Amino acid sequence: MDICVVLKGGLRTCCSVYPTEFIKDMVEKWFDGVCDSKVIDVDRGEEWKNDKIAKLAIEKFGDASYPMVYINGYLVAIGAIPDRDALVTMIKSGNIVPVTERDIIEAAKNFNSA
Repeated sequence: MDICVVLKGGLRTCCSVYPTEFIKDMVEKWFDGVCDSKVIDVDRGEEWKNDKIAKLAIEKFGDASYPMVYINGYLVAIGAIPDRDALVTMIKSGNIVPVTERDIIEAAKNFNSA
């Protein structure tokens, strides 16, 4: 199992930006001994091949799509990093629930009307 977090210029919240290095350290500590982990920042030109679902999320939500979280190559979260316990449970149980095209289209309806 592996987890990959994709950032765009660090982790942005309503009032702060957490640097990529901080997020890399956090993710390494969270998943040490659980699985391999990787953090990519697209603003740094780090290699990342976005898939069809990620492209749709970026099309619908723009930069609000980031961060994106992948487990074993499946996109499991967009716009936020789920808490450690939820991610570890997914990894250990193997019950990975990917984001679907339908999930994004439904969420975009609410996002665009907000």
